[in-house]
Amino acid sequence: MSAANGTAAAIARSRWRWSAAGAGIAAAIALPFAALNYRHDTADARDRTLADATWRINVAQRIRFGAELEPPVNTWLVNTGYGGAEPVGETWTDPPLLSLAEEAGEGEMTREYEFDGRWLAYGHWITGTEVLVTVVELDDELGAVTAARIR
Repeated sequence: MSAANGTAAAIARSRWRWSAAGAGIAAAIALPFAALNYRHDTADARDRTLADATWRINVAQRIRFGAELEPPVNTWLVNTGYGGAEPVGETWTDPPLLSLAEEAGEGEMTREYEFDGRWLAYGHWITGTEVLVTVVELDDELGAVTAARIR
């Protein structure tokens, strides 16, 4: 092997090593930002789901006081005293309403559960035995989390 070929090979190895080192440094710098971005995106998706649930409860409560609004979907007025539930608007799922309402107690509660898909249940205590309960499908939130993972 000639000296010129040896020098060219050494330069090529050196370039490869510097490229690998640069890629490692770039990854070390970018990785924390990617992790923070993932956290932010997943928290933002959960905030949107909770905002949807809270909005539904607020609309249902305004309807109870006589407001003429379009009723929210998958929302019920549950009476824990006698165990009955009355839908506020259109419903297409059958969550465990009484147990969700009892979890709300005299305040609020959120809980994820699975029943023909993944749902977020949100309950809000209204009176001594009445609780408004709504359930929100988690498909949009899970899609946002998956997209954040892919990014």
